[in-house]
Amino acid sequence: MLFSPAVAHDEHFLSRLSRVDDARVELAMSLYHDPGLVRAVLERSELPPGAERCALALGPEDRGPYVVLARSGHFVTCLGEGMRTSDLPIISLAKLESIATRVETLRERMEIAKRTAPDQSHEARLVHRITTAGPAWSREEFITALTWMPVVASAWYKRFIEYVRTVDKGLPTLARGDGPLGLREGLAKVVAEAAWGLLHLGTLLFADERVMKTTLADSGARAWAVALATIPFDHFEHSGGAIRFIHGLARIGRPMADLFKSSGDEPSRWLVLQGVARAFPELETELLDLLDREAPDQPKHRGYDVVVESAISLGRTVATRRLVDAHYEPLFPNAEDVPEELAVPMLASLDLGVDAHNLVSYILFPMIAAARGPAEKLYLPAEYAKHLWAPSLTTTGLSLAERWRKRFVTREPAQRKDEPGRNAPCPCGSGKKYKKCCAGKTPPG
Repeated sequence: MLFSPAVAHDEHFLSRLSRVDDARVELAMSLYHDPGLVRAVLERSELPPGAERCALALGPEDRGPYVVLARSGHFVTCLGEGMRTSDLPIISLAKLESIATRVETLRERMEIAKRTAPDQSHEARLVHRITTAGPAWSREEFITALTWMPVVASAWYKRFIEYVRTVDKGLPTLARGDGPLGLREGLAKVVAEAAWGLLHLGTLLFADERVMKTTLADSGARAWAVALATIPFDHFEHSGGAIRFIHGLARIGRPMADLFKSSGDEPSRWLVLQGVARAFPELETELLDLLDREAPDQPKHRGYDVVVESAISLGRTVATRRLVDAHYEPLFPNAEDVPEELAVPMLASLDLGVDAHNLVSYILFPMIAAARGPAEKLYLPAEYAKHLWAPSLTTTGLSLAERWRKRFVTREPAQRKDEPGRNAPCPCGSGKKYKKCCAGKTPPG
C-alpha cells in the first residue's frame, strides 16, 4: 500500500476543497494546519461513542459547507453548502469559535510560562516559589502554575492538605512561646511558607474548572469546599488572601450559592453569597434578598459602581505605601499616579501579618470589584510585584502566631498560694511529683 489511510484521507480532503467557497477555504486550511486545535475541538465536542467521523460546520449548521473529520483528527473530505451530512454528528461554527478562543488563551498562557520559567522543568521548583514568594508571587507566575494544573492537580491537592496541617499544628506551638528563640524563628518560617502555600494552591485549585467540577460532584467534597472557605478567617483573620479564596468560591456560581445558603459560618458565608451575586447577575436579587432576611445587620451592596470606586481608591492608597523602589522610596508618591488595574490586586497582596480591620473595605469591596474577572487578575504583574514591600517569612510567622494567641489562648487560672508547682515534690511525702500524685485531689479534712 503506497499511502497510509491517514495520508489518503488528507489527499482526498485537499482534492475536495473546490466544493467550498473561497471565503471559507482559508478557515478550512487554517484548521488543517492546526492539529492541536482540531484535537481540542474533537475532545471537547463530546461525540457519540460510536461515531468515527463528524462534520465540522464552516457556515450555518443546517446548510454548511462542512469539513468531515475522522475521530483521530484526520481530514476526510469537504461537503459543499447544501450537501447532506447523512447521520454524521455536526459540530457547529459557534462551538468551534468558543473552543478556539479557549485554546488560544491557553496558548498565550503557555507562552508566558515559557518566558517566565524556561528552566522550571521540575514541579518542585514551582512549589518552592509558591511557598517562598509570599505576597510577591506574580500574575505571570500564577499563569505558569495554572498551565501545570492538568498534570499536577492531584499532587498539589495533597500538598495543600499538608500545608493546612502544618499551619494547624505550628501556630499553637508558636503561640505558646516554648523553646529557644532560634527554634521558634525556624518554626515561624516553616509556618509562613505553609500559610502562603495553602493560600496560593487553594487559589489555583479554585481556578481549575475540572478540579472544582469533580469536587462539587461529591457530597463529601462539597462539605470540604464549605470548610475551605473558613480557612482565611480561622488562620489569618481578615488578610488579603481571603479575597482570592472567596473569589474562587464565588466564581463557581449556582452550585456554590446553593451550598452556602444552608451551610457555612460567618463571615465566609456572607462574603461568598455576595460574591456569587456579583459574578452572576441572574442570581443577584435572589441572594441579596436572602441576606436581607437572614443577616439584616450585615452590609449588602447593590450599587456596584460605588463599591468598585471605593476599592480602587483604597488600593491606590495602599500602593503608595507598599510599592517601593530599591531605596525604599515610594514607587508612586501620589495615589492618583497608581494605575487603576493595580488597585484590587494590591489589596489581595497584603501580607498575612496585616489584619484588614475593616472587613467591608479591605475584603468585601475588592472581592466584589474582582468577581467577574479571572483569578490571575488578583495578582500583581511581575514588574510591580518585585517592588512589593513585605516583612520576612519569619516575621510573618511570628505575627500570625501572636494574633492566633490573642484569639484562642486563654490564660491559666492563678495558682493558689498554698499549692505547690506541678513539677515540685508532692507535700504528702510520697517522693513523686505533685502533678502525678495529689494534684487535683480534694485535700483531707
